Amino acid sequence: MTDLSAGPAAPPSTPPADVPADKVNLRLLLVSGQKSDLLVSPSDRIDAVKQAVYAAWPKEWTEEVPAGPGNLRILLRGKFLEDATTIKAAQIPAGETTIVHLLIRPDAARAAPAANAPAKNEPENRPEGRGGCQCAIL
Repeated sequence: MTDLSAGPAAPPSTPPADVPADKVNLRLLLVSGQKSDLLVSPSDRIDAVKQAVYAAWPKEWTEEVPAGPGNLRILLRGKFLEDATTIKAAQIPAGETTIVHLLIRPDAARAAPAANAPAKNEPENRPEGRGGCQCAIL
């Protein structure tokens, strides 16, 4: 299914010397500019690729760590790749290196506001002596 192109001793940005004709080298690029390469098969689905990326998350990428593979999004030519799509169906050519952007969605549990948290505009949350609106009309 998937192979990491760089072993534990090699830095994650080391590309394979030659991409086998039956494989695709995905160059994963984070927003921070960090890169890593991953060899996959054209028949691999995007959800399997996300699993492989999460399982082999580089130790050097400590600033951004996804909560799980479901928090990863893969962007190719301005479009997010759907989980059920295969590498081949996404028109990623075999035997070549293709750059894809890897985005990490915030953990839903951390990103969602608490359901029972009072709204900012509730009377008990307003600064002393202020009404609900704080607009200034000039």
